[in-house]
Amino acid sequence: LTFYAMCAVLNPWRFVWLVLVPQVLAKDWIVTLNLLQHDGCDNKSSVNHSRNFIGPVLNYLCFNNGFHAIHHMMPGKHWSQLRRLHTERVAPYNHPSLNHPNILAYIVDTFVLNAPRTNFDGTRWEFPGINGEHGPDVPWHYEQASLNASSANPNNQSEVEDFGDGGGLFASGPGSTAGPAPDKLAAASVAVSATGSKGAKAE
Repeated sequence: LTFYAMCAVLNPWRFVWLVLVPQVLAKDWIVTLNLLQHDGCDNKSSVNHSRNFIGPVLNYLCFNNGFHAIHHMMPGKHWSQLRRLHTERVAPYNHPSLNHPNILAYIVDTFVLNAPRTNFDGTRWEFPGINGEHGPDVPWHYEQASLNASSANPNNQSEVEDFGDGGGLFASGPGSTAGPAPDKLAAASVAVSATGSKGAKAE
């Protein structure tokens, strides 16, 4: 704050146009993007918790943050790996409606053309209200954040991927076979198949 105050005093116009306005716009854009990436998703699902915008322009500008599901599943991975990891670990198993080639087309379809709002699985979308999500955060969120902050987790998140279900949907480290655990994938597929969608693919 002291630095910002000094800049504002020394050259108010430069401070406004080179510091204040870019920061306000950037924060507004990133919050808007984040809202779109979770619009109509299932925050309790292992793979359907995020909407992915997989087009090249957005991901060039945002360091592959459009591959948002894998960003949450493996937050410590370098941005250059997210496209490959999305292709391997998300795209074969999540609901196909959650992978969009163009974010602008999604905005127009969803908010401009006034189509009925639906969740990713076609069910009716309902406004959850302020603080509409119920229940405490899952413990692994804090454990992972602590490991990332202390550098005690040197990019080893692929060894055991535990999404709060006690066992992990994916395991691909030493001593395990790459790919989803069949029992957990089958359980994750039930909800998708019940909606009449294509369902999740199992290997």
